[in-house]
Amino acid sequence: MRISVSNSILHLDDTMKGMIIENEYDIGDTVYLKTDIEQYARLVTAITIRTGDNIMYEVSCGSTSSNHYGFEMARERNVVLKNQEA
Repeated sequence: MRISVSNSILHLDDTMKGMIIENEYDIGDTVYLKTDIEQYARLVTAITIRTGDNIMYEVSCGSTSSNHYGFEMARERNVVLKNQEA
């Protein structure tokens, strides 16, 4: 099996079988959870491909890690959400 990653696309080839996964985020990207009132920066530390081409991202903030789908995250901090905390 040959595995290669280029430009956020994962290619898996095994003889005549293969798949192309287009991930939204890469390992090392800084992201923010859309529902996090604190809007802490998190680092993408792992990418998991699940059944049905669903992609989950493990993100870390300090010593805490959690798993999320791409639609739960954003590249930019939501300052409006952060300001609603008060």
